[in-house]
Amino acid sequence: MQRFDSFLATGSGSGSVELDLDDDTATVRLRSRWMGVDRPERLELRFVHRSRAEHHGVLELTAATADGVPVPPPTGDEALLPLVVEYLRVPSTSVYLHPQSMLTDMGALGYAEWTQRFDLVLLVVEDYAWPEGEPWTQVREALDKAKLETTRD
Repeated sequence: MQRFDSFLATGSGSGSVELDLDDDTATVRLRSRWMGVDRPERLELRFVHRSRAEHHGVLELTAATADGVPVPPPTGDEALLPLVVEYLRVPSTSVYLHPQSMLTDMGALGYAEWTQRFDLVLLVVEDYAWPEGEPWTQVREALDKAKLETTRD
């Protein structure tokens, strides 16, 4: 199993994405706790993993829970296609943060921290086909273009 993760923490809250990638399956754990945001704090998503090339693969959603409660799979009326996330492995790269981003100053003052490097990028496939509403909006926002780093234990 390979593990990848990403996080952002500020004085207003925190969020993280953790991906466990096995040969045939994958699990994503999303944690999110932000002031003034009423969303599940813990989401766990289970996927079938299909490697398509050495540095590319797809994850097709099979099950989800929100704060430990099973989330019914979307019906054909709610999702136009199966819910799929692609990943791309890239050489270890520094996360770009715009110099005018508030996070730059917050980090310098010790009020924010985040993943500094990444070697895997997630891409939500056909995001128009995903259901509207929670928890799917939260999942889409957290996973699309997420930059994760290999966890070194």
